[in-house]
Amino acid sequence: MLIKDLCPFKKTLYLPTRDFRSLLSSPFQINASVETVKGKCVKVSYMIMEIPLFASIIGIELRMIELLLSDGFKGCSTVFLQNLDGQGRPCSEPFALYSAKDGLISNCQLRIPLQGGEKVQLLFVCDNTLNKNITPTIYISGVCMLVPGRVKLSKTDGTKLNKWTSNRWVFQTSESSFIPSDGYKSNVLVPKSRKRDRSSSDEPPQLIHAFVMGGDDES
Repeated sequence: MLIKDLCPFKKTLYLPTRDFRSLLSSPFQINASVETVKGKCVKVSYMIMEIPLFASIIGIELRMIELLLSDGFKGCSTVFLQNLDGQGRPCSEPFALYSAKDGLISNCQLRIPLQGGEKVQLLFVCDNTLNKNITPTIYISGVCMLVPGRVKLSKTDGTKLNKWTSNRWVFQTSESSFIPSDGYKSNVLVPKSRKRDRSSSDEPPQLIHAFVMGGDDES
């Protein structure tokens, strides 16, 4: 008798990007450059990433963030991720994905699921004293999670994914457009144009839609 590797019960309330039995994935890598001012990186730069939403992809999972460092690296640099709402405004506190200080690199294995259509902001924060000690290229790698039942990307979606990863990914260095966010305790800076307006207490809450596997007959 053969025992199949299947769950005898219907799965519910599972985030599909974490249900690896029913999903396969397709790897991707993004090479993002960091703009410099007079050959130096500014203290804070940012890049907006909109997660692709194709017919055969439900989201992505970030796995690794890497920054090439020179020998004798001195200083501190950190890459943060922050969620954005539908209007491109920060709706969560930024959290660190990668950090390097005086040659000591903190870069644990990541498993950060992001659903298709979602927008996030990546922030690169560096100590101005290390401008000449870094290579201004950040490597972002992960996997695209396929919808249940698919074993590979369709040809059309494969072409779209290649176009998405080959975009000109740049951490913008318009430091003058950043001001501290009053909405969060973090010292990380956010763009002026996307600062949340908290002057009105009648602002409706931001709803976050979660994946739920199963039919409408389940509660």
